[in-house]
Amino acid sequence: MELALDTYITDDYDPLAESELIEVDGEEEKEAWEYIGELEKPIEGAISYSDPDLTPKEKMDQLIVGLPGRRKVLLSFIDFCREPKLVSECDGKIDELQAHNHSVYTPVVIRQMLELAGAIEYIQGKAIEGEEGNDDGQYLTVAKREEGAWVATVDGIAYADACIPSKELEALLDKEPEYLDVYKLILQYCAEEPRDKQSLDLLIDAEARCQAPRRFSGYFVDRLEKCEAMEWDGLWKTTNIGQSVL
Repeated sequence: MELALDTYITDDYDPLAESELIEVDGEEEKEAWEYIGELEKPIEGAISYSDPDLTPKEKMDQLIVGLPGRRKVLLSFIDFCREPKLVSECDGKIDELQAHNHSVYTPVVIRQMLELAGAIEYIQGKAIEGEEGNDDGQYLTVAKREEGAWVATVDGIAYADACIPSKELEALLDKEPEYLDVYKLILQYCAEEPRDKQSLDLLIDAEARCQAPRRFSGYFVDRLEKCEAMEWDGLWKTTNIGQSVL
């Protein structure tokens, strides 16, 4: 079994303590927006998503709210574990999911957070050397085991299935009708060909409606990415979900 989460995360740990941020109309945005992964920081105070009094859905809600920058990684990993996956496979998948969205959280920590939230569970590998126990009930140390695996729980799968990106994109566009044309402009622009951050800055800086209140390209791209309407792999691209509203 992997080490406890407490080994890696403490309540007062803030990986962004050194970051330089500017505040724009109540929104925190990177001063240098060269993409290095979404803004992320641990949940403040107690790790509430491990509270046994919470329902499985409430635990996952707390985890997602506390780590919005890991949302897609967490949900995608639950989906990946619909069938048991070896630990080594899990490491590779999480590294893949975070390849263009760098994180302070290792694969071990990602799995421990999901385990605490009740979304996945560990399957211990079968003993292949030594003995599990003997007749008088005295258990012996097992010298070696097969590789363990992780599998999504029923509650974890139900939560992931309920998070439908296309519905979330519709909700975003309905919530900010004044920026509907801006969102579609960005999606269309990145559907034509992948774009870098500077190109998106120039596109949005030319929009009069983004001057008061001041909105930078990151304001829109961040929200579109969370709905899986856009993705980053060195450049910004519009996904099939994003193209569905064009």
